[in-house]
Amino acid sequence: MLLVPDLESGNMVAKQLTFMAYADAAGLVLGARCPIILTSRADSDYARIVSSALAVLFAEASRLDPSLLKGAAE
Repeated sequence: MLLVPDLESGNMVAKQLTFMAYADAAGLVLGARCPIILTSRADSDYARIVSSALAVLFAEASRLDPSLLKGAAE
């Protein structure tokens, strides 16, 4: 897992890992009322499925433990 300070730097890191290191990446934005999936037109089907699965897992975990959403938009 890589945590980045903002969307722009996360985009740069993800693209470098994807195109130069041939890595697969799953994207999820936290801090809203529900997880937001970020995909790119260049993402593989596998990356899109993993991003969706990650969002479902986080949504279920936050349903069971609402403190995970602490600080989310009101």
